[in-house]
Amino acid sequence: MSFRLAIEDGPHVRLLEVRGARTTVGSGRLCRLRLAAPGVARRHAVLAHGTGPDGPHLSVTATGGAALRVDGIERATAALAKGSAIRIGGATLTVLEIAAPAADENAAHGPLPGPPPSAPAPASATAP
Repeated sequence: MSFRLAIEDGPHVRLLEVRGARTTVGSGRLCRLRLAAPGVARRHAVLAHGTGPDGPHLSVTATGGAALRVDGIERATAALAKGSAIRIGGATLTVLEIAAPAADENAAHGPLPGPPPSAPAPASATAP
C-alpha cells in the first residue's frame, strides 16, 4: 500500500488506497483520481509519493493555476502528513496513511474507482 485517502466528493465519501509515484487529480476523464464536486478543474493537482532519507513522503501540487488549500491554507504545493486535509474545489481529500511504496508501485497504474454512479456529472471546467 502506498497511501490511503478519505475523499469527500459532494455528498459521497469513499476510502481509497492509492498506489504509484504520481496520481493526477481532477474532473477530466484522463485523471487517475476523478472528482465530481463543483470547482474541480479537469487536471487540478498531482499527488507525488515516494521514499526519501526520512521515510515515505507525499506531496500535492496544483496544476495550471488551479487553487487548492492544505489544512486551510491556500498553497501551490505542499508536503502532506497523516491527517492533512486537501481542499480541491468542492471536494476534500484527507490523508489517512502514508506507507513506503512497494518496488512495483512506480509503474503506471490505471484510473482509480470514481464517484458512485448516482453522483452528478463532473462540473464543466476550463482546462488548466
